[in-house]
Amino acid sequence: DRIEDDPDHAKLFGLDCEMCETENGMEITRVSIVNVRWETVVDTFVRPAGKVTDYLTRYSGISEETLKDVTTGLSDVHEEMRRALPHDAILVGHSMEN
Repeated sequence: DRIEDDPDHAKLFGLDCEMCETENGMEITRVSIVNVRWETVVDTFVRPAGKVTDYLTRYSGISEETLKDVTTGLSDVHEEMRRALPHDAILVGHSMEN
């Protein structure tokens, strides 16, 4: 059996976040979420609250140019996630304490 065909796994979602360094510390610049079928559920760039000191482009591919027109804040992404995910979603990722 394939995991994507198992209804018990429908609430599993993979989460990845890209980060940058700002005057406030590490902040999120992109949130991506996929379901068990590898379908994109959320993929959003995020405007950091603090002034960016290092985009960490070498790791994320995100640059000043990437974020220049982005107005979405972290609270906007939280709302998008609430709308897109079931209330009992299980998020799987790495370094999620960040």
